[in-house]
Amino acid sequence: MFIGEILVIISIVLVVTQAAKLYPTLDVPSNVIFQVAVDYLPMAFGALVMCACMAFIVTTADSYLLSSATNLTNDIYVKYIRKDATDKQKMLVLRGTIIVFSFIAVALTLYFPTVLSLQMTAYTMYGAAITPAILFALFSKKVTPAGGMAGILVGGLATIVWTLMGTPYGIQCAIVAVPASVIAILIVSAVTLQRSQAVSGSPVPGQLIPGGAEEMLFCPVFSVR
Repeated sequence: MFIGEILVIISIVLVVTQAAKLYPTLDVPSNVIFQVAVDYLPMAFGALVMCACMAFIVTTADSYLLSSATNLTNDIYVKYIRKDATDKQKMLVLRGTIIVFSFIAVALTLYFPTVLSLQMTAYTMYGAAITPAILFALFSKKVTPAGGMAGILVGGLATIVWTLMGTPYGIQCAIVAVPASVIAILIVSAVTLQRSQAVSGSPVPGQLIPGGAEEMLFCPVFSVR
């Protein structure tokens, strides 16, 4: 199997290298292998190359769809919505999620002109949504799970909205999404921390604590692990 993969990779590199010389101004560069298979390769070998390309596309697509749908079913549906779900219910949710994700994938393909632009947006969303939450979780004891979740949601949503707006004034998505995520983490963490401390009876920031002849102001300091 390993030798077969090496041979396939070498063949793809050779075909694409020659195709770059044959089609220097191809409208859709990602279709260059299909174009070579139709115009230059013998019919049998060209059909084999096109079938191999389609197999790569189908296996990659269904693997990503199945992986993401499985994660959503196990990590969200079973964990938070229906903990006692039967195998049949899990399978129904899994199949429905695959269909929904398929339509989302088609919509993204129609909106983004190239795979590279889609990939850059995905990396921006991941960085703006996940990175602030991870840094706060590592270096601050005052961040709550709700604050981290709020930062992830706000950062991802800000990236999507700013991208759909066409990056106004030439400002990149990360410049807007990262501060929005940080602000959401700070605000939601402060609110939820005060509520949890009030319920448990522990002092909250700004609370006056009687201490003998005078009152002490409880003001926690930002701590670093």
